[in-house]
Amino acid sequence: MGKKKYNWETKFETAKSLMVHTFTDRVKVEANLKRGEVLVLVDGHTVNAYYGKMPVKEYECLLLGVEEYANQLKRKDQFKEVAIFIFGFVAAVTAALLLTGNL
Repeated sequence: MGKKKYNWETKFETAKSLMVHTFTDRVKVEANLKRGEVLVLVDGHTVNAYYGKMPVKEYECLLLGVEEYANQLKRKDQFKEVAIFIFGFVAAVTAALLLTGNL
C-alpha cells in the first residue's frame, strides 16, 4: 500500500496550543490541543466544530474530507474567474464592434 500524500500545510502555534492546517487561502482547520476543540473555517467563519477527544484515524478522515471540499471550492472559484474573464472579453469585443459599426 502506497503512502498518502497530504496537500495542506500544518503549523503549530504553541503559545495558543493550536495546530492549524491550511488547505487553501479560504479553508483551514484549527485544532486546540488543550481544549480538544477542532474548528473547520471557510473564509474565516466556523462552518463545523468538534469538541472532545477525537481518535487520530477519525481526525485524519476529517482532514481528508476537508481537503476534498477545499479542492471543490477552489475549482468553483477558478471556474468563476474564467467565466468573468470570458464575459469581460465578450463585452469588450461587442463594444469594439459597436464602435466600429461592425455589429
